[in-house]
Amino acid sequence: MKYALVNNVITEAISGKIGICRICHTKVRGYVGDVQVAHWRHLSPSNCDSWFENETKWHRDWKNKFPSIWQEKIIEKNNEKHIADVYNPYKNLIIEFQNSKIDVKTLKIRETFYGKMLWVVNTEPHKKNITIENSIPKKSIDKMIQREESNYHYLIDDYGQKADELLSLVRDYESGKPWKTKYEKFKQSLSIEIRENVANHILLIFDHNYKSTGIEVQKILYQMHEDDGNAKKYQEIREEIKNKFKKYSKLPSDFSFLNWKYQHNHWNFSDKNVFLDLGDENVYWIKDFLKSIKGFIVQTVPKNRFINYYSKTQNSAPSE
Repeated sequence: MKYALVNNVITEAISGKIGICRICHTKVRGYVGDVQVAHWRHLSPSNCDSWFENETKWHRDWKNKFPSIWQEKIIEKNNEKHIADVYNPYKNLIIEFQNSKIDVKTLKIRETFYGKMLWVVNTEPHKKNITIENSIPKKSIDKMIQREESNYHYLIDDYGQKADELLSLVRDYESGKPWKTKYEKFKQSLSIEIRENVANHILLIFDHNYKSTGIEVQKILYQMHEDDGNAKKYQEIREEIKNKFKKYSKLPSDFSFLNWKYQHNHWNFSDKNVFLDLGDENVYWIKDFLKSIKGFIVQTVPKNRFINYYSKTQNSAPSE
């Protein structure tokens, strides 16, 4: 931690100095070195804040971009205390800087506790697995469509089963196997509206009244499909899904596809604004979670704009 109480005054770490932890009120010692950032460490093992993670230079650099009085704010609710990295009192907003991996359960607990908050996530260690692209590759869009469509395959299970039964019946006929019993069973499984037409069509095929068996079978399959309400519904849903993903074929000029191989998927479950820090002059604001593929739709926000916005009191968007 950056601050502790020394003679009841909030003080930054001083090498070898003894202070008091502001959370658990036990003794801490100051450490200042060339490698680690200056910090206070408990003299005895302590679980005063279970959410605490060892502070890195990345944490400290980010916190120092905000007024010191906003840093390491103690938040207390329902007899529970935690140290927020930065608290903007004018916006009543907490900013948490997350360097290490966090599980979904902890993520949700912290978001619920803090309420109005946002995340800045250190993704620089993963940047070799991250690319920023102007659009989502078509193969990725197709994969998203296929995965969403798969949620509705149950609607065509009955039609698919009947199609398989018809093809099996035709194969039996063409190979000289007994087919009449299978034909009667198939006929009775059809809806009353098309039963006789389809059954007669099958008999015409078997009587060689048509030269192309395959074409006529396809006509029957089409007729069965048109009669199946669930199959129609499936086709409508497919069109809706395709239209839903059309927006990804061309992204707005200030939006990008952040393609993250080995993505930390827990950020898909955040209900708060999440900004990714790749170590360059920007942060990347996650605008859409693409759960079907590895990546996010992000808006590029210059760091100086982000810092200026969240350091002040006005309520314009950080991208403005």
